[in-house]
Amino acid sequence: MKTRPGISRTLSQRSRARAPEAEGGEALAAKLRGELGTLFGRLADAVAAAANAAQEGTQAESGERSIEIGGRTGRLVFGYSIRVGLDGAKGEPFGHVAGGRPAASADAERQPIVDIIEEADAVVVIAEVPGVSEQDVTVTVDRDNRLRITTPPPLRYGRTVPLPAAVDSSRMSFACRNGILEVRLPRLDRGGA
Repeated sequence: MKTRPGISRTLSQRSRARAPEAEGGEALAAKLRGELGTLFGRLADAVAAAANAAQEGTQAESGERSIEIGGRTGRLVFGYSIRVGLDGAKGEPFGHVAGGRPAASADAERQPIVDIIEEADAVVVIAEVPGVSEQDVTVTVDRDNRLRITTPPPLRYGRTVPLPAAVDSSRMSFACRNGILEVRLPRLDRGGA
């Protein structure tokens, strides 16, 4: 009596038959290693920049880092949000940054973390702005199809993001709840664009 191989053996044999090398997987693996190397290199640069900023500041007894500028002491916030998707890994700076580098002042404008979601009929932008109420948020779209988010002091958030599609800014709506700002921008009709 002849027996059939078990499910695990069959699946194992199929996975070996579809080995990455058989489908050009070596090139894909090399590309992924290169992208991860670049990502980790950028992270190392960010850690070095944060260490430099911390060395310039003073250390409180609790271990928190602060910086003193012009007789005032404040905390700097700086970091990276890492996103991994089908198009690779991307690091995006946030916090007290100016041109991708940590700002020198705790009073500097903070850049919130931003997600852009494309829907069939709209572009939705979601930004993290902790401590901000809806009436303190100003949202505008310029002629170059860029969204600008600003808030007044003392928190001072500000960020300009290019939009992936033409939008009708006259029908824009937004809401800010629990530090999450959601901006909905209806797409322009394709016939009227």
